[in-house]
Amino acid sequence: MSTPTTPQQYPLQTILAAGLEWLYDVCQPDDSLLHGGSPTYHCFNGRKYYFAPSGPGGRPVLVVNIAQPRYEDRPGRFGSEHVLANPLEKTELEELTAVLEKMGRRVHRTWNGHPSETGSVLLEDFPHASLVSAAFRYRSGCPIHRSVFCSREKGCSWYADGHDKLVQPDVAKHVQQQAATTTGE
Repeated sequence: MSTPTTPQQYPLQTILAAGLEWLYDVCQPDDSLLHGGSPTYHCFNGRKYYFAPSGPGGRPVLVVNIAQPRYEDRPGRFGSEHVLANPLEKTELEELTAVLEKMGRRVHRTWNGHPSETGSVLLEDFPHASLVSAAFRYRSGCPIHRSVFCSREKGCSWYADGHDKLVQPDVAKHVQQQAATTTGE
C-alpha cells in the first residue's frame, strides 16, 4: 500500500501571478481544449486555488478551498451536528480581493466564504479570447462523435490531444521570478 504524497505547495503571490497571467495574457493554440479551468494549486496557507475562465456573465472566477477540511460533531438544536471545524476566515475573501486589486485586477463580486470550506471571487475583466475559445471548443464536443465523452479508451483522442495542447499556468516561472527577486538577482 502506497502512502499518499503531499502536493507541491506555493506562496499565494506565485499562484495568483501564474493564474492571472494564464487567464489574461496566455494565447492558447487554436486546437486546444479546456474542460473547467486550471489545475488546482496548493498554497502554504492551507488553501487550494483554482482559476475558471467561464464564470457568471462570462467573467473568470478564482475559487479558494480549504485544502484539508476537518469536520467535528457538535451539539445542535436537534442533536449532534457534523460541522466544518476549519472554515474560511471571516475576512478571507475581502483580503484576497485586496491582494488581487494590488496586483491590478478588479473584483466584480464574491460569494460563499465564511463559514464555508469554499469561496469564489468573480474578476471584473474578461479572460483572453483564446482561453474562452478553448472552453467553447470543449463544450461543443468532438466534431466526429458530437460528444465531450470521447476518450482514448473509446478509440478517440480528440479530448486528450486538445487538452495536451492547452498551455497551463506557468507556476515554475513565477517561482523562479520570486526566488530571483528575493535573492536580488
